[in-house]
Amino acid sequence: MDRIQEILEKNIKITGFFKELSEELMGLAQDLIPYKAKEEQYQKRYFSRLENAYGKAIKTNSWVRFWQTCTWLTYPSKEDLEYLPYVSDFELANAHLVLCYSLRAFQDENLESSEECKKLYEFYKLTKPEINKRKSMPQLPEKDAFIDYQKHSKAYQKEKNKWSIARKTGKPCPYCNSENVVSDGHSWRCKDCKKYWRKH
Repeated sequence: MDRIQEILEKNIKITGFFKELSEELMGLAQDLIPYKAKEEQYQKRYFSRLENAYGKAIKTNSWVRFWQTCTWLTYPSKEDLEYLPYVSDFELANAHLVLCYSLRAFQDENLESSEECKKLYEFYKLTKPEINKRKSMPQLPEKDAFIDYQKHSKAYQKEKNKWSIARKTGKPCPYCNSENVVSDGHSWRCKDCKKYWRKH
């Protein structure tokens, strides 16, 4: 049975996380549309801008702050699990993108152990397989994007810290790990590998 037809016939009402998030996203997207585009005579332009506004809202919103002050974020409930198959492709895709951007934001701020991040990750683990079950939606890679991002993020942070120390103190050399480093004007110079790097 078609999803929309089933919703209508069974009078299913989508509630919980996905409904709340959909309404929040609609509000964020509408806030990005100029007032004139919302007037009736600009209706065609309004719907065109609304589609773009969704993408912009998802990419630019401060998701860590949003979820930290959110009053309706919980771990997935029985209702969330029951209603997930009836969430539209559009809402499901947007929810998944929000979850991806949110999880990355928490990781970037070293808040991956927070309760909010743990709850969001549980929803991420629901949306991904649901998307891959739907033939009407692009299939996602099998790997867990959040765990993959965590690995890359930690490696990046380690490299960043290494360079920060090297620029501040000169030692060790960020290229060969040598302690045989000397100051050379506005740069540091490694006597072993002969490479230079700027000071702070």
